[in-house]
Amino acid sequence: MSAFRKTPKPVWGWLYGIVTVMCGLLAVVEVAIPDGPARRVLECVVTLALFGAMAVWVRANRVARAVGESDDVAARRPAIVPERAAGRAPMTGQAAGARRGSFGSLPSRPAAPARFPS
Repeated sequence: MSAFRKTPKPVWGWLYGIVTVMCGLLAVVEVAIPDGPARRVLECVVTLALFGAMAVWVRANRVARAVGESDDVAARRPAIVPERAAGRAPMTGQAAGARRGSFGSLPSRPAAPARFPS
């Protein structure tokens, strides 16, 4: 047995099977049952069962879908290269403070209000 777990993947075949079976059942109700209140009730029951089965599938595969989505996000994120690895010396002292700008410290005095032409 492996020391590492496999990355879970959604079982898409189950979802396709659920949709196929429920749509087939809906088609049987449309063809076999004469028009009337019983047919409408069966259509509603089959439709609600379809959505319920899809909700169960989503719940059962939520971890696999979350892992897949996080892998997609990680693949799109640009790699952050440290300054030393990029061939630059790390900034220290005054240069580092200037680089931080408005994120690292507050300005020494407030900026003057903007004046608009009248």
